[in-house]
Amino acid sequence: TPLTQSFFALRMNERKKMTNKNHQSHLFTSPFLVSFLFRILNSFLFLRTFHSADEHYQSVEIAHEFIFKYGAKTWEWREDVKLRSFVHPLLAYAWPYALVKGLRLDEDASLITGVLVRAMPRVVNAAQCAFIDVGTYRLARKWYNNDQNVAKKAFALSLASHWHFYCGCRSFANVTETAFCVWALVFWPSGYFDMNAKKRGGGSNSGKSSNSSGFRRKSIRGLVLAFVSCTVRPTAYAFWACVGARTIFFDREALSAKRRARFSADAFWVGSLVLSIEACVNYYYYNKKWTFPAWNFFEFNVLREGASQYGTHSNAWVFTQGLPVVLGVLFPVSLYELFLASNARGNLEDTSSANLPDGGKIIKDNDGTNAKRRKRLSTPAVAKVAFLATVFIVSIPKHKEFRFLYPLIPVSIAASAKSWAWLESEPPDKKSSKNNSKNTTFLLARWFVRLGLAAQIPLAMYLSLIHQRGMETIVNKYVSKLTVEDDVFDGGVHFWTPCHEHPFYASVHKNLTMRYLECDPPNASSVSSHLSSGNWRAFEKNPLAFVERKYGKSSGLKCDDDDVNDVNDDADEDAKTSDDEANNLLPSHVVVFQRERDILWNWFQSFQFEEIANEFHAHLSVDRPGQERAHFFARRKKTPRNTTGGGESQRSECASSSKVV
Repeated sequence: TPLTQSFFALRMNERKKMTNKNHQSHLFTSPFLVSFLFRILNSFLFLRTFHSADEHYQSVEIAHEFIFKYGAKTWEWREDVKLRSFVHPLLAYAWPYALVKGLRLDEDASLITGVLVRAMPRVVNAAQCAFIDVGTYRLARKWYNNDQNVAKKAFALSLASHWHFYCGCRSFANVTETAFCVWALVFWPSGYFDMNAKKRGGGSNSGKSSNSSGFRRKSIRGLVLAFVSCTVRPTAYAFWACVGARTIFFDREALSAKRRARFSADAFWVGSLVLSIEACVNYYYYNKKWTFPAWNFFEFNVLREGASQYGTHSNAWVFTQGLPVVLGVLFPVSLYELFLASNARGNLEDTSSANLPDGGKIIKDNDGTNAKRRKRLSTPAVAKVAFLATVFIVSIPKHKEFRFLYPLIPVSIAASAKSWAWLESEPPDKKSSKNNSKNTTFLLARWFVRLGLAAQIPLAMYLSLIHQRGMETIVNKYVSKLTVEDDVFDGGVHFWTPCHEHPFYASVHKNLTMRYLECDPPNASSVSSHLSSGNWRAFEKNPLAFVERKYGKSSGLKCDDDDVNDVNDDADEDAKTSDDEANNLLPSHVVVFQRERDILWNWFQSFQFEEIANEFHAHLSVDRPGQERAHFFARRKKTPRNTTGGGESQRSECASSSKVV
């Protein structure tokens, strides 16, 4: 009867809704749970090395200083520079620190507080990297028409990425930026496979309202995430300008004129809202002074090329070093898939009705938009634009780093998953003798990818557990155990290392007196940090002359006129710190690399320093020779200030005639 038919139809619709709901929940929760547990192990058990100063001094150190009122703020965060936005430390690390502080643990539980402070960033970093893994999985589903085989391959490739394993669980703004970018691409209105423009534009009246509202909600989510990524790292502005321009001006087949106009209007109000919130955050952080750090960042790095002091690279660096290092075996695979692969490939891309779901009918997307598209696996143009945009952005400045390429890693992995799924299928025309050469090439390509992926495992382990581990070991194993009452005195703990190549207060969580050598660009700031023990350039030029002038002359040693002149050449740079009497107190502990240890060995012995740690750091020199081992010295007894402490008595006789004032 009609009543019975209506009843069964209603039951079937309810069952489909429940199935889709459970399926969507499973697609998110199951991969995320697997990835999060894997990244927790990655972060806590398999990450013991140092990569770059920014993983400490542009994130956790800033949040630690903001919440606990002591920590390190490098020159980028000074009020006369304002090169960084506070959004990243606030979103990622300030709130976990605030939770720990809110526990109000007493002094007896200070050990627990320290453990929590050091653990919370690792948990956040693991969650961020898990979001990237799951976002890559969802991106592959979106681009390749819900093909579960391709999506699972993308998820596996993300988990197996040596670069994710090495850098994904570090406190870099690049990681947070990438997490927002990949999910913004998931919700982005373009990139759906073989989209039917008429249906996307409104089509028939049935279901038009729900389809339109669902599409717009997802688009707004993508816009919010895209603009938040810009507040985390300003280079994302150029990335999304390229992707947005492609969507608005060239996606005419996928999006109707009405949809593109509405998307543009949404981009305007979403961007205005997000950037206004960012402005308020920075207004509060920078002592109620309005500022736009993104412009300061652009002016310093692009217009003035201020970052060039940290190293310069050729324009071809991205393809000769950058991409091969961060992508590994997926570098040639992703280039092939993005720019060379044909749209038809064997049984995976056979678009005949026999190989299409439901006998060749147009199928529906199950991610909430009901977008119509066909079963034909070709990489969408938005993936190519996202890849090229990142390459273009990184290639402009002279200073380049591997982590700058992070936003294109999920894009490359999602594209490479399609080729890997194809390579793991049966060779085409296996029984045909005419295709032996093709089959051989197919098998060689398959084993090339397999061996390349297998080689990433020891590489990831080496980078994460061995390479540049010395400074992390010294800070976490020795410095964090020091106490103000019994161990640290006079000038405190000094790090005589290049450009903040060590953890600091966020890894120690004790208000010890600690100082480092500043590495500011010339004329970057006229204000010196109270944590400075001098200027790295002056120290690096002649370590012995530097310490003798500042703290006292080694007994039995003389410094010649050339030493004095070398140090005094940098007097103007170091003058801003020498006025502070506390900066000239002889340290109780010193951390140095092997080169400086060998040069200063007699000086250390003269002032009764004892070497208490000699840790392996790296097999090869990183950015300068003499960094194979890291050393930790402690002064065996307190020395009266009038004999070795700060002030005139600490000045070297050989520098007294031209003393810095």
